[in-house]
Formats: sequence, structure tokens, C-alpha cells
Amino acid sequence: MNDEAVSKTPQAEALDRICEDETYSAQAYYEAAKSADFFGKGLVFVSAVISSISSLSLALSAPKWIGAFGAAAGAVAATASLLGSDKRATSYKDAAKRFTVLRHRANYERGVVAQLSGDSADAVVRSLLDDYNEIVQIAEPVPNRLFERAQRRIQAGTLSCEPSKGND
Repeated sequence: MNDEAVSKTPQAEALDRICEDETYSAQAYYEAAKSADFFGKGLVFVSAVISSISSLSLALSAPKWIGAFGAAAGAVAATASLLGSDKRATSYKDAAKRFTVLRHRANYERGVVAQLSGDSADAVVRSLLDDYNEIVQIAEPVPNRLFERAQRRIQAGTLSCEPSKGND
């Protein structure tokens, strides 16, 4: 079958939708991982700088109330370090990787589905949907603004779900 005939089967259309969903999901989670990583590192860094400046100011005879800022900033930095400010970023990145793997699998299956019988093609689609739903159930939701950022990047042509021409 040629590409036009493949894209007309219900299974191929489902695989197209899955591939597109995976593209958007993966990119949204990569955007969330970058944002969470920046925020986590920034929180620790800014708190440590404030604490250092407050301590230095106290050493240079600044009013004692400045020490309260240093103590608070030190507590924030210590808490963020202890709790692992990068845990959320790691969680987002793991979800993004899983979505990317599923996207590649869906893209591959789009090329194979034409040679499969209806029941076998349905089983492939169901398997991919089950894997997608498993990731969605485990992954922490991404803020809308990060999904919108991912959407803009994809629409600008950064990513595509088109099958590669080298695999034909």
C-alpha cells in the first residue's frame, strides 16, 4: 500500500493522532523540566547569595535585624537543598523521555500498520494507547503556560511527527 492508502485506515489515523499527542506531550514535559530546573537552582542560589550578603553585612557592623534576612534565606536554601529542588525537574524529564520513546514507537508502527491485519493493527493501537495512558496516570500535570510554549515551538517547525523519508 502507498502512504495515502495507509493514512486512510482507521488504525493509521489513530497512530497519526497518537504520534501528534506524544509530540506535544513530550515537548511540554521537556519545557516543564527546563523551567523546574531553572526555578530550583535559582531558589537555592538566590537564597544563598542573600544569606551571604546578610552575614557579610553583619560582620561589617550592619544593624542586627539584617541577620533575620540571612537566617531566613539560609533556611530556604537549606530546605530546598534537603528536599531536592531538582526532583520535580527530574520527574518531568523522565515523563518527557517516556513520551518520546512512545512517539518513536508510534512513528515506526505507522509504517508497519499497512502490512498488518485489522485485528493486529488494532492490537498495536491499543497497546500504544495503554502505554500512553499509563504515563499520563503517573506523570505530574504540566502547567498550561508550558504546554503553550511547547505548542509554539512545535508549530514553528522545531519538531515534526512526519515519518522520515529515509525509512521508506
